Amino acid sequence: MRQDTRLGQLLEAVFIELQQNPNKPSEEFLPLYDLQERSLTNLRKNEAAKALLQQILRIQEEVLGK
Repeated sequence: MRQDTRLGQLLEAVFIELQQNPNKPSEEFLPLYDLQERSLTNLRKNEAAKALLQQILRIQEEVLGK
């Protein structure tokens, strides 16, 4: 049995503890946001996953441009 729902709950708790917005990625926590994007995909929340992935890619492009 997959634990996608449980992972989503754990990620929510982590974002709260870190005082981070799960929908607005920051460079410092990109690996966590990447995991969030994959979790959303597995939960079939494709629009939310797509929006988050676009933001992640934008940040990665900015970092590579530095």
